[in-house]
Amino acid sequence: MKLTSKLVALLSMLALALGATLAQAHAWPTKPIRITNPFPAGGGTDAFARPLAAKLTQALGQIVYIENQGSAGPMMQDFIAGQIDLVFDGMGTSASQIKGGRIRALAVATPKRLPGFPDIPSMDEAGVPGMVVNTWYALWAVKGTPKEIVDRMYKEMAKVLEQKDIRDIWAAAASDPGGMPPEQFGAYVHSEIARWAKVVKAPA
Repeated sequence: MKLTSKLVALLSMLALALGATLAQAHAWPTKPIRITNPFPAGGGTDAFARPLAAKLTQALGQIVYIENQGSAGPMMQDFIAGQIDLVFDGMGTSASQIKGGRIRALAVATPKRLPGFPDIPSMDEAGVPGMVVNTWYALWAVKGTPKEIVDRMYKEMAKVLEQKDIRDIWAAAASDPGGMPPEQFGAYVHSEIARWAKVVKAPA
């Protein structure tokens, strides 16, 4: 009898906790949402993050804002000024500079040429076979965030990424909006970690 009473009490507490979590997820968001960008304002990540934040503000009914934590990096300015001879950079930062004629792209680290930049050869074509590097961006939640909130955020993000003006921003930077579901993206991240761990450990 005592065991049964304890079990009933435990189930009751679990039900209350689950109900509170669902209520929290249903009401979310109840305050502005901060997205921390560890890179400088105006960089490649920022070019994608800020339009998304504006769209998510409309979708979620709460202000979604970007907080940059990285200090301004002078690499691109130094490269344009001729103080650096060669750089490896993502198209999020470089696309506008290439289109403006301020820098010259020698090759892209993709299996094929990019649709928006058909004159730039792939690394294979440039004589460096097998060098494929993908730059990807992700939105991460704090550990322990309820699954219902993660699912809601993904649902709204997927809708935003289908909007034409957002897709145009990505296309201008020769990028694919992506939109992997959380579980699929988690598996991809683990595969990337394993892939680059091999590169780091390989003999020079």
